[in-house]
Amino acid sequence: MLALGVFAALTLLFSWPLILRISREIPASGQPVDPQHILYGLNWGATALLENPLRYFQATFFYPYPDAMAYLDQMFALSLLAAPILLVTGSWIVAYNGTWILTFLLSGWGAYLLTRHLTRSVSASFLAGVLFAFHPLRYHSAGILHVVGVMWIPFALLMLHRWVDTERNRYLLAFLAFSLAQFLSSGYTGSFLLL
Repeated sequence: MLALGVFAALTLLFSWPLILRISREIPASGQPVDPQHILYGLNWGATALLENPLRYFQATFFYPYPDAMAYLDQMFALSLLAAPILLVTGSWIVAYNGTWILTFLLSGWGAYLLTRHLTRSVSASFLAGVLFAFHPLRYHSAGILHVVGVMWIPFALLMLHRWVDTERNRYLLAFLAFSLAQFLSSGYTGSFLLL
């Protein structure tokens, strides 16, 4: 839990000053159109999950084509993270930013847990968590939420290692669940996990 607290503090530090603008601005890099499109898609998904999950794919963009969410990069698992934030705050921007922040926090903590399992070294685990969560490529792609959403990869690999070590089926099921969450966060990053 201490590691989770440290990664929460580091996430606020490395995403500064987003916390001060959490309800007004979203992270963007490169083309500002991509983050706005992803903002709409993520929050359409979160709203649909809260109000009518059967209408998840029936987004209002790409009119007149039906089931428009199927044309967007997959963000179902990210919408699951955004939904409770949207429910509490009522703000699409806060839900997007909260989800963006969670990708960093969970990436660092997951890499820490995986490295701790493999090495038993606290210092190596913190270093791995910092490098995985805050490497420069994540900021280069900051406006593309589903590309920075790589947080399920270390959790999936941790469960895979635990399954190999213990042969307990619960770890295999957890590996499959985290792998599915990664694919449902982004097909791109799910492919990285597959490799």
